[in-house]
Order: sequence, then structure tokens, then C-alpha cells
Amino acid sequence: MDTAGRTISGYADHKGGKLYFSATVDTAIAASGGGGTGWVRFATGANQQVTLRISTSWMSVAQAAANLSQEVGGKSLDTVRDEAQAQAQWDTVLGKVRIEGATADQMVTFNGEMSAWYVFSAMGFHPARMGSTDYTIGAPLFSKATISLENGHTLVVNAPGVSDTNRYIQSAALNGTAYTKNYLAHADLLAGGTLSFTMGASPSSWGTGANDVPPSITSGTAAPARLTDKATGGTLTASGENGPGEARDKLTDDTSMTKWLTFAATATLTDQLASAVTIKQYTLTSADDVPGRDPKNWTLQASNDGVTWTTIDTRTNVDFADRRQTRAFVVPGTASYSRYRLQITANHGAAETQLAEWQLLG
Repeated sequence: MDTAGRTISGYADHKGGKLYFSATVDTAIAASGGGGTGWVRFATGANQQVTLRISTSWMSVAQAAANLSQEVGGKSLDTVRDEAQAQAQWDTVLGKVRIEGATADQMVTFNGEMSAWYVFSAMGFHPARMGSTDYTIGAPLFSKATISLENGHTLVVNAPGVSDTNRYIQSAALNGTAYTKNYLAHADLLAGGTLSFTMGASPSSWGTGANDVPPSITSGTAAPARLTDKATGGTLTASGENGPGEARDKLTDDTSMTKWLTFAATATLTDQLASAVTIKQYTLTSADDVPGRDPKNWTLQASNDGVTWTTIDTRTNVDFADRRQTRAFVVPGTASYSRYRLQITANHGAAETQLAEWQLLG
């Protein structure tokens, strides 16, 4: 507690992590204390109100204080709420989607929700297949919806007669041309235009043809194989560590709640596997401490004898936006190796380098 600065800061333990906070008050603090519970006392007059402004961060008290100053500056919640500019900006966001033929209850639900999953579903399509560039078509909720896209184009979805009874698509047309596919491509949405549906009370054969289903994200007829972490169980070495609490074994223990740290701005990590494997992706997970310790530049190398190394991936200027954030990187090629080496050549400015996890997926 900074009595002179009218600032209260600290952290709360939350599910194994620390939620930092920074708060300011607009009235002088007359007294304060700590112990099991921190407290402050104000020398206020009768009916005098004390305003507290608070912000949080998963990173540090300093970041929480920065968030507080950057988000609203010296404005109060009432000021932000009442400003015409803020209201206009909110109206602009809501105005990107215009709905026709909706009931009052539907409009309240739509404008109150505004989450992507709901907006997509209400429009009549949804990105159901993560990793693909297509959208699965479903029954639209409204008779007409108009979406103003950021590229200046407009997408209109027409479904006259749609209702709780007429909820099955009988046919569809995209820009006036019959459309039999049960999915939309991302390029079609960006191009804008008009997507029209004829609705009915019974299921139809629309979208059931062999060429109407979305293409597979895998090739061949075999079932997709899940990538597994090959790093766990290997013989791991590191150029430095802070054992035992932040030792190298924490990198491959399959939990981001632990972490590895070395007291250097660069580092080398090597994992010798039991046999040669092909790595298709690898992941790095930031730790829960200082962002400056996150790796920024690195190379991933591979070898079968520990002498001759081949660089299979290089990354520069990589940011980890959050604590315990996992980022995945694709490895080109199909060669198999028994040793993989991560050479971190720069971090984000700290004297130490830290990671929570390193996975080799194949």
C-alpha cells in the first residue's frame, strides 16, 4: 500500500497462478495495515464517496498498473459509458449485422449475445471444422441478415419463410446460381454477395451428393492419426537450469504448470529419443513469469549421430502474448531423426530464459 500515492497493489493466488492487481483511490488514505487481510481507512466526511479504480494482470503488478492507465486513463466508468463517442462506436459494431424478420425475443438474444459461435449459427453457417477454410451450412435463424464485411463487401443471407417449423433447407443459391454444396468456402464469404435458402418443414436431399460434402483435410482412406509427443521419455540435456524446481525435466513433463529456467539470455536444449522419428510440429509454451524471459529467436536442428546437425526450422521475432501460452510450429520435410536440438539465440531482453514445455509432435 502506497499511502502517499493512493495506490493499493498486490496479487491473489488463483488455481496455481498469481492474479496481480493495481488500484488507485481518489481520496487520501488516512491509515493502512496488513496481516491476514490488508485494509485502508479514509478520513472522509459524512456521505463522502471514495472511488476506486482497479485493473488486473496475469503478468505483474507493473502490467496491471499499465493496463489501468492505458484502458480508460483518468475517466470514470460513468464517463466512458456516457460519452457519445463510445456509444457511437458501439452502435457501429452492432450495425455491421442488420437483421430482418426477427421477433423481439430473437433481437434481444442476438444483440445481447454477439459471440462468434452464436452470430455464425444465426447466419446459417459455422466454422465447424477447425483448421479448414470452409464453413458448414446449417439452418439460418432469420428471414434476412446483412453483414458488412471489413473489406467493404456485403454478404446478404435470405431465408424467406424460415420458422421453427420451416427449418430444413430445400435448396440454395449463391448470387443467383443454384448451390448444392453443404458448405461455404472462406473466399466466397469474403467476396460478398447473396446467399439464398428455400426452407421447408421436412428434411430434403439438398447437400447430400457425393460432391457436396467438404473436402477432407487428410489424404487417403485411413483414419486421421493423432500427433503424439515424442519428446517425453527422451534423454534431455540443457546448457543451464535452475534445479531442482526449474530443472530441464520440467520441459517434457506434459504440464505447463511447471517450468525450466536458465540464467542466460541464450540456451541450448537437446533431446535424444529412443529411436528415429519424423517430427511434423513442435510446440513451445511460455512460463508464468516475466515475458522478457520468453524465447524470441531460435533454430531447431536434428541429427542421427549427434555430430552432424541439420537445421529444420528457424524462427525470429516470435512473441508469446500470454503466460502459459502454447504456440505450435510446423516442421517441413519427412526425414526421421533420433536427436533434436533447440538453440535459443535471443530472448525478449531478460537476463534469464524460461519455458514451461517443449513438445516434439509426430
